[in-house]
Amino acid sequence: EEIAARPQDRELRHGLAEALISQNRLSEALVAYREQTARFPDDVKAHKGEARVLMWLERHAEARPAWQAIQSAAPTDREARFALARIDNQSGRHQEAARQLRSLLSEKEDAGIRLELARALRWSGDDRAARETVAPLKGKEADELRLVLNKSLQNRVTLTPEMSRDSDDLKVRSLTAQLNLQTGESSDMEFSVRHARLSQNGMDMNGRTWLLGYGTQFG
Repeated sequence: EEIAARPQDRELRHGLAEALISQNRLSEALVAYREQTARFPDDVKAHKGEARVLMWLERHAEARPAWQAIQSAAPTDREARFALARIDNQSGRHQEAARQLRSLLSEKEDAGIRLELARALRWSGDDRAARETVAPLKGKEADELRLVLNKSLQNRVTLTPEMSRDSDDLKVRSLTAQLNLQTGESSDMEFSVRHARLSQNGMDMNGRTWLLGYGTQFG
């Protein structure tokens, strides 16, 4: 009723949307922001509110053009640039997201941007760069990511037993031991040995395979 009585009061509708957000009534908040932008197309605060709510609702296909419109009007808007990078990251475009996030971070240090960059690097397969990026950060999310990265990058040994039998009564039992060594900042070495025992018609045969691999990452 109060909004109907004061249709030109922008802050009143902003207050309603923010109250709805605080109650986690995001769909209703989105309606409030859209009514506001329809009445006041130049209300940047309402446009940003709408774009944020779309992000929280994980409606990225709608959030992207909303943020792009904001950035088009204000190319240096960091919130819009960060939001678009996050959408890219959550949509699987991790390397493009990392490029945008690095650009933002080079302009100004920001813990949220740094954490998102570490995620983008992790999801694009560069765990070493991700660990280096997240190193200065504190907090639960940073600690959880650091734990995952440290586990991924540590030297490890794995044992894999296998057993199979085919239609000709050929029985194969094998054990594979694999050692993975982190040999540098962007390289690793993998060594494995597989011992197999084959049995058929009362006859046994043993075999052993040795494998050595080396990997490195560029860029």
